[in-house]
Amino acid sequence: MTRNYTSYIPQTPGELVDQVASMVLSAPKFIDELGDFPHHNLENEFHVLTTGLANVRKRIGEERFVEASDLIARMRPLFEADQDDVNGKTTEGRKLLIELMELLMRRKAAPAPRLDTPSATIKRQPG
Repeated sequence: MTRNYTSYIPQTPGELVDQVASMVLSAPKFIDELGDFPHHNLENEFHVLTTGLANVRKRIGEERFVEASDLIARMRPLFEADQDDVNGKTTEGRKLLIELMELLMRRKAAPAPRLDTPSATIKRQPG
């Protein structure tokens, strides 16, 4: 009996980090060794990753989105070039996955205080 299965697409930065972490473990083929999820493969996992990244674009900010997109574009060919994990490209790809996780876990920088507002004035403490 064949099951219809639709991959879950991450909706939050945390879910996207979880997706990336699972990819680190399943690289370079991104297949489910137990066979419970036969649709898991390189094509599907990168679809989930890029679609999930698009879902969190506003939450992570444009700068991190562009950086993450670049990392993804650089890592996929590495995994495609080393499907048997023999030439070192998978190791390079995993390093980029870890870099992507770290990028996604970074907090957005707080906006700088506006200097034209009363709360931005510096008050001297007596003493």
